[in-house]
Amino acid sequence: NSDEYFFFFLQTAELNTLPPRLADQLSSEAKTLLKDAVGADGQILCLLMLGGLTIQVGSRNFTEGADARSQAMWEGAVQELEKLELISPLGNKREIFKVTREGFDAADQINT
Repeated sequence: NSDEYFFFFLQTAELNTLPPRLADQLSSEAKTLLKDAVGADGQILCLLMLGGLTIQVGSRNFTEGADARSQAMWEGAVQELEKLELISPLGNKREIFKVTREGFDAADQINT
């Protein structure tokens, strides 16, 4: 439509549309991991051992004594953070992840 009013309306509507906050897209587990990592050293450990999966931030182990369902939930939280580029792996083994700039920004949005 080439109508001047219509064109002005479209521009105004685009300016008033804000993208959703990234933190609002995260599960509660992903939020917890991200906030803990930011509050610690900015790293998340994700190790698969004989006893099962270990996901740890600082001295807090999220999967210690957890059943398979709980381990899958926390593993999903790590995958969620990585998919949204809020964390990135520090090597080919994908055992240590660091919080990215976007991750720090998203952590600032949580509970604000």
